[in-house]
Amino acid sequence: MNDVNAALQRHRPYLFHLAYNILGARAEAEEIVQDVIVRVWEKTEREHAEIQNLRAYCGKSVVNRALTRKEAMQREVAESYWGVWLPEPLAASLTDALPDAGAEARVQDFDTPKAVSMGLLRLMEALTPLERAVYVLTELFDEPYSATAAMLDITETHARKLMERARTKLESGKKRFSASRERHAEFFQAFALAAQEGRYDKLRSLLKEDVVMYSDGGGKVVASRIPVQGREKNIQALRNIAQWAAKNEPSTWQPSWVNGRLGAIATHNETGEIIAVLTMEADKEGITEMYSVRNPDKIRGLTVRL
Repeated sequence: MNDVNAALQRHRPYLFHLAYNILGARAEAEEIVQDVIVRVWEKTEREHAEIQNLRAYCGKSVVNRALTRKEAMQREVAESYWGVWLPEPLAASLTDALPDAGAEARVQDFDTPKAVSMGLLRLMEALTPLERAVYVLTELFDEPYSATAAMLDITETHARKLMERARTKLESGKKRFSASRERHAEFFQAFALAAQEGRYDKLRSLLKEDVVMYSDGGGKVVASRIPVQGREKNIQALRNIAQWAAKNEPSTWQPSWVNGRLGAIATHNETGEIIAVLTMEADKEGITEMYSVRNPDKIRGLTVRL
């Protein structure tokens, strides 16, 4: 039994990233993975012996639970979510060493291909749950179509068609995220410095003309209900946010890793609570999208050392 437990814990990061990338919800992904691990652990020794591939067995269970939950989440968002819906962020302080990319990395692994950027996660919301599962398994985890089809109980032909549809839906949007990791970091550092100093002319030079800002407050805190589109509207929005925050929500921003990209986390100066997570996407010429996650339910569980 100890061997089974050790194997389950080894597979936990893989299972977490499967669930998280399908759901875009950190807490629910952790809950699904924990439930699957407990259920497998509680099986008898004979049942354990009958499981030929523990990783694939658990993966199939996690994926199917995540699919069911994602379908429900999409209905809930469409029917009642206030404003823009963004994924729950994965975040780590810059003092945390990023582990090497590998299949068996820690759950707090923010630098592997499985730590999908906020921009791509947002785009993936346009996929059906099944298209998303095929994309995650095949594109992000390099699973062969035979394994993907077996995990989803579909044919290989169906899996290939779903993958083709997913790639078509994502193709145009992904062009907005073409900056290298290094170039992205340069843009973010310049953006953060200009914002801190109130240098709006500098900010204007960093933002693409068609830049879009997405803010997710969940109807629980102040946030724009619709995306802010265009350079000039975003410059004005940033001015307004800075003025409002200084008066109503004094905070300190610290650079952090957010879904494998450089971002920042804001903590309230009086309570010390995390009140916002900020990240962005860029192409080779400038910042294309900005994301501010402020919904308390989505950032309350972050345990980042700041």
